[in-house]
Amino acid sequence: MVASTACCMSDATNLTVNTSYNILGLSGSLRARSSNTEALRAAAILAPASVEVMLFGGLATLPHFNPDLDGEGAIPPAPIKEFRAQVATADAILLCSPEYAHGVPGALKNARLAGKWPRDSLQTNRVAERLAAFNARSGVPG
Repeated sequence: MVASTACCMSDATNLTVNTSYNILGLSGSLRARSSNTEALRAAAILAPASVEVMLFGGLATLPHFNPDLDGEGAIPPAPIKEFRAQVATADAILLCSPEYAHGVPGALKNARLAGKWPRDSLQTNRVAERLAAFNARSGVPG
């Protein structure tokens, strides 16, 4: 999905440069019309043509993380395999999440474990950024 183009440096050495980026958008809210999910949808619409923002819609389907299902020779459940595949192919991850009890929602913590962050993904030249959406009337994160 990532296109490349060659450009020449002054010493005539070719350098490959990404001309498009695949961003995985992950909302920490399970609500269908969450302001956080809407902010990610807006990011997808407003992204330049060279940036594709794909929203992960399966947060609620990820089973509770269980290290026994992730040991050597174990086959993770299908939703986790799909999620890990999407994380692996993303150039960046954009998180938009409400705050619950001064922390990250449990479903997002579960996704972090299921996606094997940061061990396998975020330490391999991927960018992770957090976006927050607030209710304009109350100032409460949505």
